[in-house]
Amino acid sequence: MADNFEMNDVNTVEGQKVEAAPEAAVVTPQQLLLMAVEADVNAKRAKAVANLNVYMNNAGGIGEHPDVAGECVDLVQAIADADGVLETLRRIVQ
Repeated sequence: MADNFEMNDVNTVEGQKVEAAPEAAVVTPQQLLLMAVEADVNAKRAKAVANLNVYMNNAGGIGEHPDVAGECVDLVQAIADADGVLETLRRIVQ
């Protein structure tokens, strides 16, 4: 099988032409910062969605909060805020 491989024959394996792997993209510090902001906002959004899901679907999980409606409003606002930040990030990087 690999008997035909030669060290100087870097574009073929077992007689088959192999495409070279694309060069790894260089990520700038600015891109890393934007990626970190996006990850942070996505995590906060996911937390708010998860908590809202508990309020909506698990009556046992809300016993410690007397103002469930107020908590839900805050969570929906946190989701909307995160969506706004994500949209702004998309506009910035375009």
